[in-house]
Amino acid sequence: MQVARIPRNSLIWILASHIAVITPHLSYLSVWLIFTSLVCVVWRIMVFQSHWHFPGKIIRAILVIGGGTAILVQYNTQLGAEAGVALLIMSFSLKLLEMKTKRDVYLQVLLAYFVVSVAFLFNKSMLESAYLAFVSLIITATLIALNQTLPHGKPWPNLKLACVLFLQACPIMLALFIFFPRMPPIWALEVSGNGTNTGLRNAMSPTDIAKLGQSSALAFRAEFKGDPPQHKDLYWRALVFSHFDGKIWSASKTAASSINSYPYIKQKKMDINYIDHSYEYKVLIEPTHQRYLVALDIPVVPFSGISMTEDFRLVYHEPIDEPLQYKVTSFLNHTVQTELSEWQRFKDLQLPYTENERATALAKQWFEESDGDAEIFINRVLNWINQDTFSYTLKPPKLNSNIVDRFLFDTKKGYCAHYAGAFVYLMRAAGIPARVVGGYLGGEINQIGQYILVHQFEAHAWAEVWLPERGWIRVDPTASVAPERILDSVEGILRQEGSFLANQPFSPLRFRNNTFINIIRHSADYINYSWDRHVVGYDGQYQRDFLEKYFSAITPERMAVLMMALLGLILLAVTFILFRIKPSVNLTEMDKLYRSFYTRLQKLGVHRNTGETPLQFQVSAINQLPQYRSHIEVITKLYIEQQYLPKNLRTLSSQKAIQEIKQRLKLF
Repeated sequence: MQVARIPRNSLIWILASHIAVITPHLSYLSVWLIFTSLVCVVWRIMVFQSHWHFPGKIIRAILVIGGGTAILVQYNTQLGAEAGVALLIMSFSLKLLEMKTKRDVYLQVLLAYFVVSVAFLFNKSMLESAYLAFVSLIITATLIALNQTLPHGKPWPNLKLACVLFLQACPIMLALFIFFPRMPPIWALEVSGNGTNTGLRNAMSPTDIAKLGQSSALAFRAEFKGDPPQHKDLYWRALVFSHFDGKIWSASKTAASSINSYPYIKQKKMDINYIDHSYEYKVLIEPTHQRYLVALDIPVVPFSGISMTEDFRLVYHEPIDEPLQYKVTSFLNHTVQTELSEWQRFKDLQLPYTENERATALAKQWFEESDGDAEIFINRVLNWINQDTFSYTLKPPKLNSNIVDRFLFDTKKGYCAHYAGAFVYLMRAAGIPARVVGGYLGGEINQIGQYILVHQFEAHAWAEVWLPERGWIRVDPTASVAPERILDSVEGILRQEGSFLANQPFSPLRFRNNTFINIIRHSADYINYSWDRHVVGYDGQYQRDFLEKYFSAITPERMAVLMMALLGLILLAVTFILFRIKPSVNLTEMDKLYRSFYTRLQKLGVHRNTGETPLQFQVSAINQLPQYRSHIEVITKLYIEQQYLPKNLRTLSSQKAIQEIKQRLKLF
């Protein structure tokens, strides 16, 4: 049968590698595709055991057309990362049902390597990378098993040899990783996130922030040069919402225009005056699949690919689909835009025409009673929020229409987005330019690495109002109703109502008061942080900085010479080691006794020639040592019987033959 052309050992490895390769993709593959893959594995096992037959051409055609149609229906396309990976895995699985020869196994192995590589499109964590390295070892063991001499050999030596090959390749891999020039990709794939709470969105409703408040996912890390600011000053700006349609706050399209972020250009075009000292820090942001970056106000980023918008947001030149690190300098004490253009004033006073009449009337009344003084009016609104029955909760009543009126005068329960949105509405109704800012507040200090961890549940919204001669100033109405949110953390407030990570009961963040769990959690995060910074984040800029630190000025020619010289040294070292290592041979006990036999004869002057058979060596030994004739003949006869004849033709059993040879060897 054709099936016999594939060694059993190799088939075991290719099926094991198939399952191992599919595993990293389970989080985003459809259930039907996972089921199809498992059916193909079971079908191939049954074929090997001669219980089933290979599917015919018609069945294979139905499976291919049906699978392709299902992918097209699910993704509305067969292009793109998700659809392409699904199509690749479907082909990889169906190939098992026509894998009959060694050539088919070679193709399957190549597909397995490719499926491993595309897993990095979705996840580059250290654990994922370690697992995929192990899967690569399994695939390599499949190649070894396919090319071994014995078709039914044990599987573990194949894995052991694959590990040896991997270790031999590690020095070359490291040299290429460090020195090979980091070049931008020829094309880019847009990969969507696997989860729903990957970060803030360009439009904000109160429920959006509340959903993030239930997520323990990491948003970003920040490492300061020197002491970081106090918790109350850690307002991480990400998005600005200037348009309100009555229910949802969204970003203004005109604010998307950006300028270069160097200080002198910003000061000239955006009327920024930096006051007092600055904070220097590095941010490592997790994938958001959007372009916004986070930074403290007001940032300066001398980093290629990053720009600043007219509302002081930082944006990247492409969606962030993998961890991105960048350096920032922020001036917390500043004045910005002491003059507003007519268009900016119109944009930041926009309100819907028909809703929230009570809030509009109250704002106009209080502004008139404040004699048109914006600061007096702002303080009156904040005092009202502080002294009335407003409360801070992650579980506010649902608001469908007139959400500002219902929140301010009826429910009076809400999250930060409720307070920021209602406050900005009151400001605009009174004729004061204002806008909502979305980002994060605070963070947790990792005691191992002394950097700040900011999670999604620390998402926050606050307000900015524009005052003559002072420009844009931050006003956080949440501080009036829940000052502990500003001074400490959202965790304490939400624990009181039992809503802190309520849908994640086993999250380690729920046990931050436990010192032991905290140490483990911080240690694990520090390892992941180091991996993301130094491995995943090893881009062109990082590579230039690293090489210039140790090798002064780096030019393409110098890098090429350095890399080739290092690779040459590694290859020479590996070659020297390989020639120095003597190959190990697994000898049976009978082989060891026979080797001891001719070693003893060599001491008596009888030498065995290369390629000489046991019978030829026997004749030579008897001619030179006739007094040992009977012993030489018996030892040679028993050795040949035990090694080459079936059991029914042997004169002695294996154990008796071994004992007989040992007794006769003592006579030499």
